[in-house]
Amino acid sequence: MLNIKYNPSFPGKLLYPEIQWRSVCNKVLLTIDDCPNAGLTEQILRVLDDLQIKALFFAIGRNIRQTGNLLREVSSNGHEIGNHSFSHRNLNKLTIAEVHDELKETLDLITKITGTAPRYFRPPYGRFSRRILREAQAGNMQTVLWSLITYDYKNDVNLLKFTFRYLRNDAIVVMHDNVKNASVIRDGIYSLNDYIQRHNFEFGTPHECLK
Repeated sequence: MLNIKYNPSFPGKLLYPEIQWRSVCNKVLLTIDDCPNAGLTEQILRVLDDLQIKALFFAIGRNIRQTGNLLREVSSNGHEIGNHSFSHRNLNKLTIAEVHDELKETLDLITKITGTAPRYFRPPYGRFSRRILREAQAGNMQTVLWSLITYDYKNDVNLLKFTFRYLRNDAIVVMHDNVKNASVIRDGIYSLNDYIQRHNFEFGTPHECLK
């Protein structure tokens, strides 16, 4: 039996109140990690446009370099873009100088392509420390984690849908723009939207849901 933790630990929220774990309003925020990826990002954008959802995409620097102007398309569609590091390594295993470079290089790429500096940061794998949070703050970025992870990267649509039972109306939900979940992301977003409508919840924009 898979041991799944959908919601971050309560002690973590007490120890790190500066991190945003939930939406500040009674609306659900959809976040998409690991963008951009050619072929998949475009599919996600079409689904979000169809459902009129505005999401927060967390971009990886090396992916930005590989996909050219695809990040500009994400931005031009009205979505917020956050910093997800350059290489998606566990930042806790790096020196502080390496952490600085990971965040700064990605920040510069996002700013150059979209014309706007990212306001939000999410550490890869959700792993962080005080020094990593300080680096994000030094770059004028707020750290955003989540209250519901869908495990879409396990590529099992039934598992993905199972996680929705833990959804609340102030949730920050994580999905991925990644080859690992390419076969389920489209149906996953539509299914999430259906669940939210059935329970009289509502999607919010990053501006509404984050401080």
